[in-house]
Amino acid sequence: MIIGYATLITIFGVLFISLILTLDLALNRERSKMRRIHLFLLDFFESPVRTIASLVGIQDADKIFIQMKNFMNLEHVQKARKKAIFLPHCARSEHCKGRPTEYSSAVKRILTEKEYEGVIGIAYLPEVKEGMELCRKYKIPALGVPLLKNGCKNTIIDTDAVFQLLRAG
Repeated sequence: MIIGYATLITIFGVLFISLILTLDLALNRERSKMRRIHLFLLDFFESPVRTIASLVGIQDADKIFIQMKNFMNLEHVQKARKKAIFLPHCARSEHCKGRPTEYSSAVKRILTEKEYEGVIGIAYLPEVKEGMELCRKYKIPALGVPLLKNGCKNTIIDTDAVFQLLRAG
């Protein structure tokens, strides 16, 4: 058998826990009390779920996790009085003479210098993941939007997703 029994049990266990968490979040009006537990479980199961997803041919597991974290953090970012919005340096004009900095080091420096209560980050997918993890470390709720097209030129930002988060947050 290609997929062993342990793998099948893991898949069904993760799906069951995901279903319970999703139902709890959807039905629970006091979701802020359970947010930390949900985020912990989401982080705990992220690696096995990503592995299983790649085995069955699902390529967008990282984006799904970002959307789930956005769902869990949205209410907290909405309530935040002091928010930061991080944009990628590749979104600047070709003619810009500004010097780009490494995204993650700039985010870390800004988060340690300022006292933000919420963050919205737009970046290359790995940087969104890294930035959301950094915000979790600093206990700052964060929302992330991965770029539709990466690169130093002709970067494409999912403006619909950004505006949706800005209106909500």
